[in-house]
Amino acid sequence: MTTLPENIEQMLMRLTENSKTELEIVRALSDGIRNADEQMLREVRNVAFQHNVRREAIFGELQELAAQLCVLPSRNVMTAINARPTQRMATAIEGTANSNGGDWRKAAQKIDEELNDLLHADTSRH
Repeated sequence: MTTLPENIEQMLMRLTENSKTELEIVRALSDGIRNADEQMLREVRNVAFQHNVRREAIFGELQELAAQLCVLPSRNVMTAINARPTQRMATAIEGTANSNGGDWRKAAQKIDEELNDLLHADTSRH
């Protein structure tokens, strides 16, 4: 019959072996999850790239069709996609004059002038 200290020593050895085995399993699981995560990230990036390529091709075909129909101007380089974020932000802030409408600053100034004219016209009547 074994004594209590021997039993405790055997249990400690089994516990140590079990913890080492479980640690190896956890590390293997961690590596597997990391590999799956990296693979998924690569696949998502690939899908996004393919989507952008298809979108650009479709956009080009639509512009060519519109040019043939004389509805839109000929195809320009898509500067918004190729530009750096700071360039896009600067363009958005500065704005560009649109051939379909006027400058919003001029429109706002005109509204202010008309409002002032109306207010001064009302005060001169009294």
